Order: sequence, then structure tokens, then C-alpha cells
Amino acid sequence: MHRTGAQFRLTCGPQTVVVVELGGALRHYAVAERPIVDGFDADDPIEGGRGQLLMPWPNRIGDGRYRWRGGNSNCP
Repeated sequence: MHRTGAQFRLTCGPQTVVVVELGGALRHYAVAERPIVDGFDADDPIEGGRGQLLMPWPNRIGDGRYRWRGGNSNCP
């Protein structure tokens, strides 16, 4: 197990994202293998608020749904 918990790798076309279990932090984001964010290794501590902004405040919204600009929060 990594220091930041499970690692979730998502891909869509040329985009690759790695989100970690600890705080849902964004560990890696690249497009066509070109880094877009200053990421961190799976065993590094999460520092500097990297991807930790969880809005609009999870666990404080009824049924985990909200509307943003007329759309549903659960839309892809």
C-alpha cells in the first residue's frame, strides 16, 4: 500500500490522470505524456494543496447532489 492509499488511474484519449485515495488528491495529470501539473510520487506526502480542494464541500450536501449552472453534479 502506498503512503497516499490506493491509486486510481483514469485515461481518456491522450489524457492520463492519477487520483489518490488520501484526500482525493490529484497526483498526476498529463496530456500525450506531457505533464500538466506538478505532481508527486505515490509515497510522497501531499503538500501545498495539490488537488485537495474539495468543493462544494463533500459530505455536507444532501444526497451528495447539487446543481451547477443548470446541470447535474453527476453528469459525466
